[in-house]
Amino acid sequence: TKGAEILDLCLKEGFVEEQRESRYRWIHDKIQEAVLALVNREDLFNMQYQLGELLLEKWSETEIRANIFTIVDLLGKNRGSRPDEGPKENIRMARLCLKAGDKAFRFSSFSTAAKYLDRGIDLLPNDRWKEHYNLSL
Repeated sequence: TKGAEILDLCLKEGFVEEQRESRYRWIHDKIQEAVLALVNREDLFNMQYQLGELLLEKWSETEIRANIFTIVDLLGKNRGSRPDEGPKENIRMARLCLKAGDKAFRFSSFSTAAKYLDRGIDLLPNDRWKEHYNLSL
């Protein structure tokens, strides 16, 4: 994929380093800022979404739970403008938001929990109490 090619190039040029398996970090925050400034906003949102999807696909459930905030934030960028968004995708995203909200609540980060839980509820259809009761609580 294009994302993998870009990552390989960044690794070869020394802009990014691998911290451990499937974990990378920019060498300096100014490099990250410069790279992100070169990417147009729509492309950036699409790349972030694709990265979130890739993490969901490749990571184990344990890794997903550990990184749920990152995944939800990546998938939530520019939400509402993707053509493939529909009821099924909204329900899947609401489930992920619930996981993120639960984790934030367990860490006593109540405002963060409310942000994720509100985002998830907003994605549910109007008949959510009937069709998706467990996601509506």
